[in-house]
Amino acid sequence: MSGHIPTIANIRKNEKGDIVAIRTDDGSVYSIDEAIRMVKEHEIDGVTVERDNSGKERLASNPTGLHYGFLEDVPEF
Repeated sequence: MSGHIPTIANIRKNEKGDIVAIRTDDGSVYSIDEAIRMVKEHEIDGVTVERDNSGKERLASNPTGLHYGFLEDVPEF
């Protein structure tokens, strides 16, 4: 294994605009719940898990990770 930790390349949103899946730079696709678990376990790099005002966990870009200000701005697939 090369030691590369994948980063988020694209996102998928539902009809309400919520992020429901991500695709990593190695082409793998994960549900948002699986991606949150993987970020917590350091299996996806460049993002952190934060809680929104309602207490729901969501992914947020690291200042030194993704070059997007908000994960919602990542291109969709």
